Amino acid sequence: MHSLFYAFIVGFLLFQIQYSYAVDSVKDELTKILGKYWSWWANSQEDQPEKNPMCSMGTDTEDSFVFLLDSFEAGDVSYNCKASPIPKGYSIMLPMLTAFCSQGDKGLYNKSYQEVRDCALNLDRGKVKGIVSIDNKTIVNITKDNGNGIEMKGILNNKLPQYNYYREIFSKDFVNLLATHNNTIPNNWEHPEQFEKSPVYYKAVVHCDCVVINASELAPGNHTLKYIVDSMGGASSIDAADTGWKFTSTATYQIATQ
Repeated sequence: MHSLFYAFIVGFLLFQIQYSYAVDSVKDELTKILGKYWSWWANSQEDQPEKNPMCSMGTDTEDSFVFLLDSFEAGDVSYNCKASPIPKGYSIMLPMLTAFCSQGDKGLYNKSYQEVRDCALNLDRGKVKGIVSIDNKTIVNITKDNGNGIEMKGILNNKLPQYNYYREIFSKDFVNLLATHNNTIPNNWEHPEQFEKSPVYYKAVVHCDCVVINASELAPGNHTLKYIVDSMGGASSIDAADTGWKFTSTATYQIATQ
């Protein structure tokens, strides 16, 4: 009897360890993917809303992800991406509120992880509401209060607990962030001359209130994916020049899946 009990305890502890490792591995994987997301978005001028592209979608063939627009202050935008079907087995990443800071930024050049971290979390302060639907079926309806961001005491209200697409992604260690001559934020960097001739990877901290959807859950064919983001951030606690923001954006994507 005792041996059965001990076997049960050992088995349970091994399960907990393996489960915790699996969860941590998924989180680590998503932080790497988010670093790739920002490397795409920060260096793809043709995908920016002001360019009015027909389709704004990044593709990471190594990790089987596609990336959709960061709709921060983008207003209402629509894209037709059906000409580039999403392969089976890929995942879709879209941000509701996301930010990065890096050791290449002005004022943060070669600074410590803690200083870069505080910058990134400060940028995702305040409140965000996200509603995501596919073919008029709502799959995400969350509100999140990140407070001042830095203290990481976000309060989440998930109005659709039966769906598990929301992910908070945060890099507890540096991730790589690409900067090239084609970057979309030329005034962000301390030494832009470093990447004018050849690409540079900076150490960065990334954060996201994100949605990740397994495209294999969608039937092959055409779909409409829409996400509405409503966000308000108050004055920054670390940058007096940053007085905050308030915006509502709606991104509508016509996509195809294989």
